[in-house]
Amino acid sequence: MFDRRLVDKDIEDWIFEQWDMLHQRLGPEKPLGSSAMVLPRPGEFGSAAPSPAETAQRIFDRVQQLAGLENWPVKLESFEALKPEQVSEYVFLAPERQQSAGLFITGDGNEPIIRYDLDAVNRPMDLIATFAHELAHYLLIATQIDTGDMGEEAELLTDLAAVYMGFGVFLANSAFEFGGHQGFYGSGWSSKRQGYLSENSLLVATALFARTSGNDPEEATPFLKNRLHKSWKKALKQVDRRQDAIELMRKADNGFSEKLAQA
Repeated sequence: MFDRRLVDKDIEDWIFEQWDMLHQRLGPEKPLGSSAMVLPRPGEFGSAAPSPAETAQRIFDRVQQLAGLENWPVKLESFEALKPEQVSEYVFLAPERQQSAGLFITGDGNEPIIRYDLDAVNRPMDLIATFAHELAHYLLIATQIDTGDMGEEAELLTDLAAVYMGFGVFLANSAFEFGGHQGFYGSGWSSKRQGYLSENSLLVATALFARTSGNDPEEATPFLKNRLHKSWKKALKQVDRRQDAIELMRKADNGFSEKLAQA
C-alpha cells in the first residue's frame, strides 16, 4: 500500500510534539485561536521607501506588528551576502559556504540585533520569512524555551515557532527555489534553499497551524506557489488524520473557544 504521507511518521511526530510544547508555553499569552494566518496580500507590508534599508525597516515593522512583538526593542542591521561570481559568459563561481539569510544577536543587556541580507529587499517573500525566523529566535529566548545548543535542531524549532506566529506560507514559499537559463552556447540551472525545515515539513506545520487556530486553509492556497498546491492538500489530509491531538489543543486554547463562541 502506498504511503500517502507528505512527510514520514518520525517527522510528523516531531512536528506535533514540538507544536504542543510551543502551545503549552506560548498559548497563555499568544492563543492560537486569536492568531491570524499572515498572507502576502497586496499592500499588507506597505510600499517601497526611498532606499532599500528604509523599505526593509518598513517591512520589518509590519512583520513585528503581525507577530505581536511590536513593543519589543530590536535594532535592524543589513549586510551584503556573498554572491556567485561570474567569471565568463556562462560560468559562475559559487561562494565556498552558504551564508545565513539573517542573524539574531543578543547579549549582556544590549538591545537585540537582527541582521539581514540587503539584497533580499528585492525578494520580499524571502525577507519576510527571514524576519519571521529571527523574531522567532527572539520569542523563544525571551520566553526561556530551551532550544539546547544553537545547532540544527534549535533552528528547526525556530522555523516551527515562526509558523506558530502565523508566517508558514512565507516560509514554505521561500524554502526552495529552482531556476534554469538558456543561451546560444548552452543552458544551466541554479537552486536556492532558505530556512531549516524542509518545504514539505513547513507545509505540514502550516496545515497544523490552520487546524489548531481555526483559520481557513483555503485562504492560503492562492498565495502558495502553484507547484505547492497539491502538496498543500496532502499536508492537510495528513494533519487531519490526527483529529484527537488537534481537538485536545483546541480545547486547551482560550482563543479558539472565543472564536467558536463568536461563530
